[in-house]
Amino acid sequence: PRNHIAYYFDKAVNSKIEDKNQFLEQLLRENIVGIGIYAAPDFILVKANQVYLDYLPKPNNSKEMAYGKQLYDLIPSFQGTNGDRSWKEMLHHQRSLYLKEKKTYLFGEKDNYWDNTVVPIVENHVVKYIVSMLENVTMRVLSREHIKKHSETIDLQNKQLEAIIDNISDILAIVDDK
Repeated sequence: PRNHIAYYFDKAVNSKIEDKNQFLEQLLRENIVGIGIYAAPDFILVKANQVYLDYLPKPNNSKEMAYGKQLYDLIPSFQGTNGDRSWKEMLHHQRSLYLKEKKTYLFGEKDNYWDNTVVPIVENHVVKYIVSMLENVTMRVLSREHIKKHSETIDLQNKQLEAIIDNISDILAIVDDK
């Protein structure tokens, strides 16, 4: 015979975060931006949509594997980072944290850029939950960098052409064959 442990939970009325913050339930349901809800102060994941879970490294990218785990168990490389310190400061000061286009290697893929908005949910002057809204913005950043690099190349070519034109003493005719 196996030893089994059974847990029973009694739900207190209005104890679920969604009961008090219905907008979170809407964001979770829409599944457009990654939404993860952590219990404070231990950073334990209590709810997330699939977009958020897909950003987590395997095998923690499913509800069954992620719920109830501390952030440091979900992403071991997070502990001790600047992000970790920022989360702890956000918890202490009860102020939202806005990270835009942060380059990170936390999720196993190199050269990814993320927007992350982290909002403490405060009840009776105590942070009860932390909501992390996470979006991979790598394509946006790389596209902008590509356009910037391409325009710099064109500017350099134009300056070189102007220098050549300014320094020739013969007649120059430019024909556009289009």
